[in-house]
This record gives sequence, structure tokens and C-alpha cells, in this order.
Amino acid sequence: MNDQSMILQIKRLLLSRSEYDDCVKHYVQNVNIPESILHCGAHLGEEYEVYKKFGIDEIYWNEAQPNLVLQLKKLFGESNIFQGALSEKDGETIDFFITDNSLSSSTRIINPVNEWSIKLLNKIEVKSITLNTILRRIQLNKGKPPNLIILDLQGGEFEALSQSGIAFENQSDFVVEMAQYEIYKNQKIESDIISFFETIDYKLVYPIKKKTHYDALFLSPRSQQEYFKTIKVLKRFLSLRKSRLVDLLYVIKKAI
Repeated sequence: MNDQSMILQIKRLLLSRSEYDDCVKHYVQNVNIPESILHCGAHLGEEYEVYKKFGIDEIYWNEAQPNLVLQLKKLFGESNIFQGALSEKDGETIDFFITDNSLSSSTRIINPVNEWSIKLLNKIEVKSITLNTILRRIQLNKGKPPNLIILDLQGGEFEALSQSGIAFENQSDFVVEMAQYEIYKNQKIESDIISFFETIDYKLVYPIKKKTHYDALFLSPRSQQEYFKTIKVLKRFLSLRKSRLVDLLYVIKKAI
């Protein structure tokens, strides 16, 4: 393997590594442990062990690709899997574009020039589903409404949010994949998604340092209260520790 090929493989591994781990960890530490989580754009449920490690009891998965859905059902059972490409309408037949890195397959065409050198292989037809429909089905099955919803949709996040009224009524919180430029053709970018959440009083709280392509934690008004209370206590604790350290250093200096 030459140097260029090695760099490409490293970039793709970094792309496939879930940053949702960091957002979920931040959520657990500063808001609460979700009783239920819904991960949209599941692929093969690679985050399962992470979610279990954080003590999340009920985990639901949404995936568009039929071959991956079959594998997810074998891994996690049928009742927790919801098949379909998240969209603005239910039951439509839509194109789904398969790439040579399956994690990057999407309802949108990836731009030919991208930093990971991902290439379009072919397209298949899949059925669409709305987030509202998934949440209704969870309710009908007497499942716990998701406290936290992950949108890992490779450029299709904004369209999914447009039909998420039930989630907002439940004040579910969101982790959303965002980009500052169009990785996929005609995708809505970071500023569009942030503006959407601002209209319903959701707040982006993590991460503080943003990259050109990252995962962001948005909190509902209810969760913001708990979050900022926790942050205030933590800052006070750190401030006290800092002042005591300064006092200790002063005592040591005097003794010397």
C-alpha cells in the first residue's frame, strides 16, 4: 500500500468512527441517562455497545438499505427495527445512492470531489418513512418514547426534521450530523439546521469547537434547564478547586 492509499484509508476510518459516542457521553454526564434512544441511519448498529455501556435500556434503529435491515433484525430483533429512508412523506419510492463506503450511502448524491475520495457505485429504490411515523409505531408497541434521537443521514437530516412534530411535542433531544458545506448535492448545511432548531427554542450545546463536518447535540427547552444547572455547578466546583490550588501553591512558596 502506497502512502496515498494509506492516507485515504485513515481518512475513511476516521469518517466511519462514530462521534455520536462523544455527544451521547456529554448528554449522559450533563442531562440524564436516556431511557430510550432512536438511531436513524443505523448501518449495522455499530454504536450498540456504546449505548449499552451508558445504561440505555431501549434502543431503536432506523435504516433504509434492505440488506442492512435484514442483518439488523438478526442482531436486534424485528420489533426495534424500522425500515425506510427518512423523508418528508411516507411510502414514496425514492432513489438511494450506494457508495463504495457503505456508511456514506444516502438519498442524496455525494459530490464527486470529496476529501475521502468516496465514489458512487449504483442506486437502488427504497421506501420513504417519516420520523413521526416511527415514533407512532413505537408508541403503538408500548415502547418508551425516545429521549434522544440520532440523525445520521448523510445529508438528509433537514428533511427528516421537517416531519418530527411528535418528537418536539415530547421534547426529545437530538444529535444531528452537520456540515458547513455541501458534501452531498443540494443538502441543507449547518446554518440551515441551526436556524431550524432556533425557531423551536432548541439550543446547540455541544461541541464548543466545531469542525467543517461534525455531530451536534441540540437540547429541548426542558433539557436545557437541567443542562445549564449541571454546567453551573461544575463551573463552581472547578472554580473552588482552582482557588484552593492557588492557596496551596502560595503556602508552598512561603514555606520554601
